[in-house]
Amino acid sequence: MGLCTGIFAATAITSAPTLSALVPIAVEMVLVAFRAGLYISKMADILENVTDESESWTYLVPETSEGEVGKILTEFHQSNVRTQFFQGFYLFLTGK
Repeated sequence: MGLCTGIFAATAITSAPTLSALVPIAVEMVLVAFRAGLYISKMADILENVTDESESWTYLVPETSEGEVGKILTEFHQSNVRTQFFQGFYLFLTGK
């Protein structure tokens, strides 16, 4: 989505002959960016086959080692995930 919205902004700037002409073009580009985001979100839901929209994609697992989390994710990926694109990842932080 970042590249997409960046292209919209670049298009607006390059197509405006003057600064005052940029404002209405920029407004249209913002609307197009929101429409694109909505479309991308709908397509992601269709491709992902979401059954419970309130389910979080983030989980905190306190007092677990990085090795344990990696092993659990690897086992889950091998039995449930068909392509690497849909595999989860983890960020392991420690601190006291």
